Amino acid sequence: MVWDVPSSTDRTLTRRIGTTLAAIVLVDLLVAGLLAALLVPWLAPLGTAAAALGVSLPPAVRWLAVLVPGVTVLAAAQLWYARRRLLASVDATPATEASHPDLLARVRRLATLADLCPPAVAIVDSDTPNSFTVGGLTGSTLVVTTGLLAELDGDLLDAVLAHELAHVANRDAAVLTLATFLPALVEDRTALVRPRTATGVATWLGCLVVGYPLAAAVVDAPLFSAAYAARYVALVFACLLLGGIVVGILAVPATVLAGRLARDREFAADRAGALLTGDPASLALALERLDGHDRPSTDARRSEALAHLCLLPQEFGSDTENEGFTLDVRTHPSTGRRIERLRSLTAELEG
Repeated sequence: MVWDVPSSTDRTLTRRIGTTLAAIVLVDLLVAGLLAALLVPWLAPLGTAAAALGVSLPPAVRWLAVLVPGVTVLAAAQLWYARRRLLASVDATPATEASHPDLLARVRRLATLADLCPPAVAIVDSDTPNSFTVGGLTGSTLVVTTGLLAELDGDLLDAVLAHELAHVANRDAAVLTLATFLPALVEDRTALVRPRTATGVATWLGCLVVGYPLAAAVVDAPLFSAAYAARYVALVFACLLLGGIVVGILAVPATVLAGRLARDREFAADRAGALLTGDPASLALALERLDGHDRPSTDARRSEALAHLCLLPQEFGSDTENEGFTLDVRTHPSTGRRIERLRSLTAELEG
């Protein structure tokens, strides 16, 4: 299946996506580097141990020894955690052959056309017609609301499902999860910042226990004295405070870049999904119908990470209210612009 036939507009969009991704990676690396610098007090024992073995480790090597594994673990943990959290936050339940045979058949058929392994499918009981795809370290889950299934059927439903499968093929969910990592930290929404489970608390306590003897290189006091304990607590507090300031400052450009990336990837998924079905007009009609749907009358809570992933920026229930840092950034292009591009694609295919 050929997903796309690039035009000059699409090549420009591809360059924009590449440039935005590069900028996000640069910001993330800068944050990781600055946070790793805060760990310098704990790196001294590495140099001492290496010297005892007759090996000389330059400071840069010791720094990288913490930075590289740390970034890798954080990225993997964020992907694993975000998928579980987002599905739980909207109370998504798996679709089965008994409950939704037609929906599963549509997803399988379109995935076969796209040469994709069919993703898992889940249903959210919500009147808001919407959809999104969550990706992680292994596999993806395509989520639709009961409101979407009530509002669309036939070619229009196929068009929306094809759009979501384009996100699966492009690994957009995983990319956007990593792109929104810094804003998520500042919003205090992850277990890394505020542990809300026994495992999270145990992880924090483990880090404090391991760090206690390692801080001896910079804490000038007997290891098990009250003075050492007090200075160790002060050192940890200072690192957390400075780290929070660094992340908070750099989360602003990261949030803006993530919004731009999300908007561009919606355009790309619109085109790829329309080419998959060969019917851009159906996706345009589906977007037009859904965009005009009445918003929920209640003040629905929302997840910023989920907002980047949805077909349309309509809210539906989340288990967490916005806390701390917030920055209002558009996560989707206007529906009018998306429809205009799809109609241009229709003319291109017919011409």
